[in-house]
Amino acid sequence: KVVFISPPDVKDTLSPRSGIGNNGNFYDPWGATAGKAGSGIYHLAIDGTYDSQVANPYTSNAGTPNLQIGVIAWSLGRDGDQGADFKTSDDVISWQ
Repeated sequence: KVVFISPPDVKDTLSPRSGIGNNGNFYDPWGATAGKAGSGIYHLAIDGTYDSQVANPYTSNAGTPNLQIGVIAWSLGRDGDQGADFKTSDDVISWQ
């Protein structure tokens, strides 16, 4: 068995953040923002075809459309919105 990551469970299941929730989501430090789908959790993309490429979920200033990497992770940050221009965004991304 190889453990790559072992985050803690969230401390507050009603307002989950910084860990794994009861639903299996890995919550970022800011937690979900009401009415903002995809906020508050870490997102992952994995190269399941073994072609050494993962589609970039960002379209501006966050790398090429296809990233030459096997796995990426990102969070929408404190504001819960995906940044339109990554240079001024609070999003957290693993590939830069």
